Amino acid sequence: MLLLTFLTMTIEGKLSNSPQLQQQAIDVNTPSDRLIELASNSPELARLVALNPSTPRELLRELSYSKDSNTRKNVARNPNTSTKVLLNLGCEFPEQLVNNPTFSLLLLENSNLVDIIPLNTLRSILNYDTLPLSFIEQAINRLDEDTLLLLAENPKTTKEVLFQLVNSQYSHVAEAAKLHVNLAGEMDSGWDRAAIEALLSSTIGGQEFGDFLEQLEKINSIPEFAIESLPKNYSALKKNTGNCATPTSELEYLAKDNNLWTQLFLANNPNTPTSVLQDLAKNNHVWLCQSLANNPNTPAGVLQQLAKDNYRGVRQNVAKNPNTPENILKLLLSDSSESVRRFAIARYLAHNADGLFTVLKYYPIEYSTPCFSRLIVLMHPEFPSKLVQKCDSLVWLERYAIAQNSNTSLDRLKFLVNDSNRIVRAAAKDNLYQKAKGRR
Repeated sequence: MLLLTFLTMTIEGKLSNSPQLQQQAIDVNTPSDRLIELASNSPELARLVALNPSTPRELLRELSYSKDSNTRKNVARNPNTSTKVLLNLGCEFPEQLVNNPTFSLLLLENSNLVDIIPLNTLRSILNYDTLPLSFIEQAINRLDEDTLLLLAENPKTTKEVLFQLVNSQYSHVAEAAKLHVNLAGEMDSGWDRAAIEALLSSTIGGQEFGDFLEQLEKINSIPEFAIESLPKNYSALKKNTGNCATPTSELEYLAKDNNLWTQLFLANNPNTPTSVLQDLAKNNHVWLCQSLANNPNTPAGVLQQLAKDNYRGVRQNVAKNPNTPENILKLLLSDSSESVRRFAIARYLAHNADGLFTVLKYYPIEYSTPCFSRLIVLMHPEFPSKLVQKCDSLVWLERYAIAQNSNTSLDRLKFLVNDSNRIVRAAAKDNLYQKAKGRR
């Protein structure tokens, strides 16, 4: 008997594509035991059984673990699949979940459905316009910042979802939603004028890009290519040129005072003699070190010592100091702190127009996270196009830098003209136009 069963299954395995077996697999009247046999017969028949609305839930649960993707997809389509299995499969097959009649019933019957859907599934289904607005509102309240940003930057995100995201507690998410083409529309002409305000007010790591440029302007360290990469109507930032008028003789007299506040006054004063600053450097107080690192009159030897300080605020001021020598800036290009690197990279490139590859040697951009350091490098007209693919970013400022860069490949630009962000799209279109005219 066992031999007969084995032979029967072997023969059926060879005939798995026969119309008779396929008909049994999809027939709602086929007994459960027979469906179990057919599902174990071949992947082809298992796919059909997974789609049969009469297939037992337990068998559907087993088929949901199949190595065959099409079988799992059909389980997600099956209206007889249990809620738990269906919601778990929704992460991999969001379209099948949303279109499953069972899911429609769940939306109607369960007001707390958002709370029982696995988070990964929730992330996958939010872009489908068949979802009720009330469901979307509840879902958005459950999602983390990165997931919401991913949603806000998705070109397919609907206007209804974007309306919810513009009020997000996360500034990056709200900004991305406001600039989304599905909400704000395309920018075919005059885009550069509208782009300025958005660019300068956009933030990375809690700081506005405009504030960062202003800090660079104060130390005369905005790279020329960074200015050229901004929209054409960008105007120069105001310069602050504060000065202390205390006579040198009085400063030398004050240097004899060991009071910390007096020493801080001397360390901050750009007229303090070099010899006094060298003596002050012997004091390791962090406030004093910060002030010395910021003083344009501090000698290179002291700056080199301060560049190795444990406190990032000291190293940041060394990177910002207009008199910091090139060899010290190179040391800071690979600093562990982004707040240090951003100034070191900007200042190095501002005074070494052909220094990009030196920067890339010390600062492996493809392994970094979105920050002002990366943004400056991405703006460089000689940025290698082969590295662009490794710098996909959820931060639209970085995508803008790539979109406007004259060295960006045509294929990449054709991809960016469909970006979710209206400014990125406009910059990519303009870049393609300039290339077509032979201007780049």
